Amino acid sequence: MATVLTEKMKAAIFGAVTISGCDFKYSSAVEIDNKLKLSHRVMIRGEVTKGEWIWVGHSTDGIYEFESAAQARLFIAEMKAEFKSRKQSEV
Repeated sequence: MATVLTEKMKAAIFGAVTISGCDFKYSSAVEIDNKLKLSHRVMIRGEVTKGEWIWVGHSTDGIYEFESAAQARLFIAEMKAEFKSRKQSEV
């Protein structure tokens, strides 16, 4: 089965690309209050985070959770592609 992003995830990408100068990476996390369930998240670092790695989230939805590591990595790849596309269109 192919890994896909939800419409909500795609919308988050378009909102996040306005933040320039950031790096993103995959991060697994263990939820100790949920029988040590492994979750999949994305982290961001840049000027907006003062150089610290923090989990990506939304003010009302909390930290973004992905169904798999592949989906989280696809989110990062799509984010980078959108950044690149917008930079090229600015030239």
